[in-house]
This record gives sequence, C-alpha cells and structure tokens, in this order.
Amino acid sequence: MKSLFRGLLVLLLGIMTVINTGVVSAKTLKTTDMQTTTIGKKTYYMVKTEEQLREIGKGKYTMSYNYILDANISLTQEWVAIGDDNNPFTGSFNGNGFTISNLKTTNKTAKYIGLFGYVEEGSIYNVTLKNVDIDSAGGKGKHVGAVAALCLDGKIYDNVVTK
Repeated sequence: MKSLFRGLLVLLLGIMTVINTGVVSAKTLKTTDMQTTTIGKKTYYMVKTEEQLREIGKGKYTMSYNYILDANISLTQEWVAIGDDNNPFTGSFNGNGFTISNLKTTNKTAKYIGLFGYVEEGSIYNVTLKNVDIDSAGGKGKHVGAVAALCLDGKIYDNVVTK
C-alpha cells in the first residue's frame, strides 16, 4: 500500500511540474509579441496594446509590414511618431474600427508630429483618434498631422479625429 501511495504521489508531483513548467513558459512571452492573421493573401500583425503599437518599426516589426488594430488603445506616455525621413513607414495600418486615445506630443524639437510621422508608399486607413494633443509640439520646419504628418505616394483615407 505504501508503494502504491508513493507511486501516486510521484506521478502527481510529475504532473504538477509539467503544468507549472508550461505556465512559466507562457509568462516568458514578451508583451510586445504580436499575433498574425491572414486577410486575403496578406499577413497582418495584430496590434492590441500600447507596447505593441510602439514597436512598429523597431526590431522584428519592420516599417514594411501590414498591421491591424485589434483593440482600443489608450496611450499613457508621450507619443513619438512612427516613421521619419530616414526610416519611413511603407506598410499598411488598418484601424479596424478601434480607437487610439490620448495621443500626446509636446517635444519642441520633433520634426514629424502625429500617429505616423513619415509615410512613403504606405497605407493608413480606418483609424480613429480621440483626445489628440499635438498643438504645442515641434519647432521650425515641423510637419504636423494627427494621423500622418507627411505622406509621399501613399494612401491615407477613412480616418476620424475627435476631441
């Protein structure tokens, strides 16, 4: 009977170790990791958090990818526009009916001021911005636009900005 009890105890502890190991592995995922979805023949990176939105154009999330908003996002820190003349946004961004709130830029030396700074041959559409504060940002030679500050040969359409 003791050996049966010990065997069950060892089995139970083994199962708990496997379960706990899986939980630890899940916690090691970065909050900036984006899931993907395929729409038509295009792969889109799904943006669900402020951290993920800030990752566009950095590291593995290049300026040429397709992005789709998958949740409302309320920004908590000063915003730095996505893209500049050295690294323009060339992909697509679909707001997908969700809202980005509290976009604020006050940097007096910012050259590009808006959600996107410099877009070249990219597409920005279906974006809704609420509570935008960009009036005091930038200095001489600044480019300002709530959705995109500057767009060359791109498409920006069906966007809404509300106070």
